[in-house]
Amino acid sequence: MSRNRLLFLVDAVLLLAGLVGAYTGIALAFFIPRGRVGRLGTDLLPFLGTREEVRQVHTVANLALIGLVILHLALHWSWIVRTARHIFRLPTKAGAAGGSPASFREGPEDDASSP
Repeated sequence: MSRNRLLFLVDAVLLLAGLVGAYTGIALAFFIPRGRVGRLGTDLLPFLGTREEVRQVHTVANLALIGLVILHLALHWSWIVRTARHIFRLPTKAGAAGGSPASFREGPEDDASSP
């Protein structure tokens, strides 16, 4: 599997887990009554069972979300480091001043042979 396909797959599953977590969280907070009840009898929120079943799906989705965020950050870590160095003007491995060795060329004002 190519790196781009892997990144796409991780991001797609990350989105799905986030949507499931949000959907079940809203259902638990506002639509599924507390206490001992049977199945939710509304067409407003399909695919919902008892409060306990929805809570279990919510928990699994959010645990998957946490794991996928960690994986996403690990896969993008080199980009994060490069971007942070660029934004905050931090030194890079190539040079102490934050540039490549080619960026340290002497300009005309630094040239000792010019008058």
